Amino acid sequence: MEAARVAALRGHTVSLYEKSDRLGGQLNLAMIPPHKQEIEGLINYLKVQIKKLGVKTHLNQEVTNYLIGEEKPDELIIATGATPRILSIPGAELSHVFTSWDVLTGKAKVGKKIVIAGGGMVGCETAELLAAKGHDVTIASQSDAIGKDIEQTIRRYLLKRLEDYEVKMFTNAMTQEIKMDHVLLATYGRSWSIECDHVVFAKGAVPDRGLVN
Repeated sequence: MEAARVAALRGHTVSLYEKSDRLGGQLNLAMIPPHKQEIEGLINYLKVQIKKLGVKTHLNQEVTNYLIGEEKPDELIIATGATPRILSIPGAELSHVFTSWDVLTGKAKVGKKIVIAGGGMVGCETAELLAAKGHDVTIASQSDAIGKDIEQTIRRYLLKRLEDYEVKMFTNAMTQEIKMDHVLLATYGRSWSIECDHVVFAKGAVPDRGLVN
């Protein structure tokens, strides 16, 4: 939407295609955790701006080679975003393993005990969302600190809320293998396990380069 807004401001005739039924991309995920609702304002701002500038918006329409051939654009901007990163470890394909995106969108129905693999911003926010709903949450971070990618003031308050919810947080904990009722972790070469009902990957994202390729 921002690329479309700027291009339209510069006088171009812009068509914006979105394969889902709504605009906003990952901002629609970012506004779901507690204390993040203001992000919806950015989505609405961009929607209003591109409408004012005459950007032609096409929802529920995925761009393909055929469509590009039909439209014959002078320029093509590919902003297809990313997909969640899945760890290449034994058990990652099991039915009780989800991504943070699955949890945030409500696609995943999770049980009482949750292990979140990943202690960055997304992992912490997903943990808070689940803990607020009464789940028993454990964060297993491969990093040496929880929430290292979060701005310091926000991080301090978020970590305090996680502590209040009694979220268990482990650092230097590498996820090695997933079993049906527990996760195997390794800390400084020592293997140990945590019982759980579901595992949630919060390991960042990888670019969606399908259309580019």
